[in-house]
Amino acid sequence: MLARVSSLDFLVSYGLVHVGLAFLAPAIDAFGWEPVLAVCALV
Repeated sequence: MLARVSSLDFLVSYGLVHVGLAFLAPAIDAFGWEPVLAVCALV
């Protein structure tokens, strides 16, 4: 059971990386790099 949970966690985490990268450039354009970097550090 733990292997299934671990593989699902891996799949979701690496699947959402592309979504985060897609929103990174527009967020930097809208807010600047310093606030975006601070939010990324907190997450």
